[in-house]
Amino acid sequence: MANSGGRLAGTVLSGLVDQIFGLVCCLWVSMLFVLGAGLVPLKLPDPQPSQAIA
Repeated sequence: MANSGGRLAGTVLSGLVDQIFGLVCCLWVSMLFVLGAGLVPLKLPDPQPSQAIA
């Protein structure tokens, strides 16, 4: 559901930005969201190594 909600929000937001500000601004907003998505994993904790089950 998060995937479809994100797709819907992205579609509506990109259409709204394109209608109000134009295509160039729409691409800038898209670039900011891609940059934000790339920065989010940097704040995630390192995964702990799992113990092998003997």
